[in-house]
Amino acid sequence: MKIVLTPSARQQLLDWPVTASQLPRIDANMSGGCGISVQFSLVLDEPRRNDAVIDCGDGIVLHIDRFTERYMEEEMTVDFTDDDGFIFGDSFDSSCTV
Repeated sequence: MKIVLTPSARQQLLDWPVTASQLPRIDANMSGGCGISVQFSLVLDEPRRNDAVIDCGDGIVLHIDRFTERYMEEEMTVDFTDDDGFIFGDSFDSSCTV
């Protein structure tokens, strides 16, 4: 699994108050009935025994539990905007916004 951080997401994560008991985690929130919608978020949370640990460079290490990992693409890009916070997707190369 590969996590690509945009410069704005990288800077935001470098400013987070990371401790041994509060680490950055990608978390999946599911909703829906017949159709499932998965929304990812970045949170500070305690480490878990079976976490996948992804080193993103610059001292940024993201934790992902097995449940969340099942719903992620092999490569995921994380961006950050002041209006929307952390955004997860395939890429953010386009200058077009929705």
